[in-house]
Amino acid sequence: MMQSKTLVLAAGFLGLTTPAMAANLFVPSNDYPTIQSAIDAARDGDNVLISDGRYEETLRIVDKSLNFYGRGTHPGHTSIVSPSGRHEIASSQLRFSLIGFHSEQVFDHRIPLDPGEDGLLIHYSTVEFSMCEFDRLVSWYTTNSLGDAGAIEMWQSDVSLSRCVFEGNGALSNKPYWASVARGGAIYAASSTLDIEDCLFEFNYARADRGVRSPWGCGAEGGAIYMSGCDFTSTGTRYEQNRATGVDGGSVPSMLHGGAIYASYPVSMHLERSYFIENRAAFGEVENADESYTGGAMYISHGRNNAEYLKHCRFTENHAADGGGAVYSSGGGRTKSNNCEYDCNTSTQNEGDWFNSGGNVFNECPEPPARGDFNGDGNVDIKDLMELYYSWGKVTPGSKYDLNGDGIVDSRDVVGFIVTRYGK
Repeated sequence: MMQSKTLVLAAGFLGLTTPAMAANLFVPSNDYPTIQSAIDAARDGDNVLISDGRYEETLRIVDKSLNFYGRGTHPGHTSIVSPSGRHEIASSQLRFSLIGFHSEQVFDHRIPLDPGEDGLLIHYSTVEFSMCEFDRLVSWYTTNSLGDAGAIEMWQSDVSLSRCVFEGNGALSNKPYWASVARGGAIYAASSTLDIEDCLFEFNYARADRGVRSPWGCGAEGGAIYMSGCDFTSTGTRYEQNRATGVDGGSVPSMLHGGAIYASYPVSMHLERSYFIENRAAFGEVENADESYTGGAMYISHGRNNAEYLKHCRFTENHAADGGGAVYSSGGGRTKSNNCEYDCNTSTQNEGDWFNSGGNVFNECPEPPARGDFNGDGNVDIKDLMELYYSWGKVTPGSKYDLNGDGIVDSRDVVGFIVTRYGK
């Protein structure tokens, strides 16, 4: 018996693998030149160790229990780019660490990316992502496509994200014959559990345009995250400059909800120390006649028995054209806010089934000075007219004294000031 134990210990010190131990599969290597070749050869519990580099592969992982580790110090060092559609994960239990999922497109948050079929499709699986990166992944939702979210689409799965970054991902809907609704620029989750901790979502978007032959309108829900029937937790996470909007130069959307998050009938929903900054549910300066551009940071649709909990969160300068710049909640349930801070969210801070549980702080936006109130004293009077005279002649573009915008302060600006501004 002692001899058997000694042999096992010796094997461990020599780095040998017993049948009960997990194997390390190195990519690239002579045995495993690609990630997919390692996946196909791996047994449950094995580790796939991926060296720095760019891997152009479309991964398919079915009925596996594996761990994936990028061997660099940053997820951008180990980059996986799919040349032909989405990576698929089915009926598996996986862990990913220090890995980046990217597209070939150069990212500039001011320029929309070309749509494709990017990201990951996860169903009937449990997946953990730690220190991973998802960027520039854009899916185009058309009649012939099942794709929706740009980075991750999940169905009946448990997914946890820790210290991950989602940047510049998008969902674009433009169905030629049907109503086009884009959902979840970064994540689309249905009947799943989604746990997010210490992550960053920025510049993600859901954009919709009316199809050329469609008699119906278009809309977008959840610039960063769309979820339906999910258990959702967000802790220590930032949502910044995400958008639910239309397509530049396209048709005006009939509805836009949830610049960062759209939650439809959540099973449970808890957000703590989550920060929402400059997210928008809007299309330029358009206001919808049906008041359907709502929930600049978050839109929640729930039943009467549902309740969501916001604790120690901060909402700053989020915007919805028709109401609920921070949170819009509808359906008869309760969205309970405790010790949260709401700073300058427009057009209103919160609307709908929103419940103040105490400790919340509201800071409204300062009123901008009236046009013509050049000295900012709250009055448009002779003092402002004198400032106008002192600025006579050519001025820099956008000068507050150039009331008609022609680049010159002259008699026409004086007439405009007296006729339309003076004394108002």
